[in-house]
Amino acid sequence: MKVTPLAPHISKLADTLAPALIKIRHHLHQYPEPGRQEKETTAYLIHQLEPFNLQLTTHYVETGFWADLQIQPDAPFLALRCDIDALPIAEKNEIPYASKNEGVMHACGHDAHAAVLSGAAMVLSRLKSELTGNVRFIFQPAEEITPGGALDMIERGVLEGVEAILTLHSDPRIEVGKVGFKFGPFMASTDIFKIQIFGKGAHAANPHKSIDPIMIAAQLINSLHQVISREINPVTPAVITVTRILAGTTINVIPGEAEIWGTLRALDKSTRTFLQNRLREVTASLCEMHHAQSELTLDKGAPPVVNDDALCQIVRNATAEILGESHVKILVEPDMGAEDFAWYLQTVPGMIFRLGTKGRPGSEFELHHPNFDIDDRALAVGVKVFCMSVFKYFEGKEEPQSK
Repeated sequence: MKVTPLAPHISKLADTLAPALIKIRHHLHQYPEPGRQEKETTAYLIHQLEPFNLQLTTHYVETGFWADLQIQPDAPFLALRCDIDALPIAEKNEIPYASKNEGVMHACGHDAHAAVLSGAAMVLSRLKSELTGNVRFIFQPAEEITPGGALDMIERGVLEGVEAILTLHSDPRIEVGKVGFKFGPFMASTDIFKIQIFGKGAHAANPHKSIDPIMIAAQLINSLHQVISREINPVTPAVITVTRILAGTTINVIPGEAEIWGTLRALDKSTRTFLQNRLREVTASLCEMHHAQSELTLDKGAPPVVNDDALCQIVRNATAEILGESHVKILVEPDMGAEDFAWYLQTVPGMIFRLGTKGRPGSEFELHHPNFDIDDRALAVGVKVFCMSVFKYFEGKEEPQSK
């Protein structure tokens, strides 16, 4: 495969920037902020990018921002996006840059995503004379909050003038230095449900005088799980997971109410709609059978992430060119996790790739684990893939020279 002459230059710039990117990530990791509270994070990242003469857009959003590298007036943008929010998880890592904000940590790699995108902005600004198209760098807040901060950014105009969008996500299952690709449907839709069951309380010694919401809740959980095992084609990815149950305050009293919380996941619209409908039907019918009342709240989150095949091929080829073919990992199975990146894809084509972060001891913990951390060598890798992908994207758009 032909190696673009810019590839060695991009690699050298990314490697040179690596210590600065590590410093950025460690700072963000020390001072994490949850969704829609990322004010210090936003200010810090803006400060890092100010010397690079980018056009910053900050006044439309309280947290988050975007920065433009404009080469051609009135031409469309290729957007690169990262997320910047942290999670309400208490960190257990004993590392010099552990979270100093109690009960909050970067347990999903958003600190790494922000550092990588910062590095890509720095490298591409230095290669501005080589670019033939415009690039927008999106630093998005509140990815972890349903339905997602992407909607806030879209509402404020972040996709105006954008014709395609790329993003990344850290993956502790993939070795550092490798990048994962999945063509087509990649990540699931996400809906959050809350079911309130209103029964009749009684003394625990007199269950016959109650309408027991705990018993009903137990049957409802089993019935919902049977929707997956008996009503969905076994080869169709779908998830109903109950994650929280609230009922009762003491040992010898059957309570009058119970609550069930959980999530629905699907990779296509029809399966998602089916799960939503069956959730309503099973809840209503089972509670009615036991003479209880119910109230269902369904918060609809992001739709599925479906990677654009053409963009996926561009980024896959760019990765092979700058890192080597052995660093490309084709992912066969989709991921039932969700990403509000899907909202951007309702307007423009896009794709997400997986950045391998598993390397040094301590980098093997799963996402959202209180010991989650990454191998910092992944940062320069992500910068290289982003930057090379930008050049390959615009290279493909160049018109053939006339004879």
